Amino acid sequence: GVNEEGLYEFTYDYLVNGIPVSLGGKHAAKFEFDGDRLVSAEFYIRSFVIEQETISLLPMYQAAAIASSQRSANMKLMYVETSEGYDCIWVDK
Repeated sequence: GVNEEGLYEFTYDYLVNGIPVSLGGKHAAKFEFDGDRLVSAEFYIRSFVIEQETISLLPMYQAAAIASSQRSANMKLMYVETSEGYDCIWVDK
């Protein structure tokens, strides 16, 4: 899309096993173009290791009921980066 400076902006994000990874509002990569000229590129390089650890999540319907009291109840799973690694949580789309 076109950003506030009138530059074309392309962003890429991480997925782990089909689940999006949140980097606190950042993207895995972001490119800005002025016409056909690249004017900016940002990268947030991460590596992911799938462990055989089981995580207990709040059941989707329970998470949706809680979210519906504040917003829509359209939930999806997302990994969220923390200071200790990543947590898998339900988020409102």
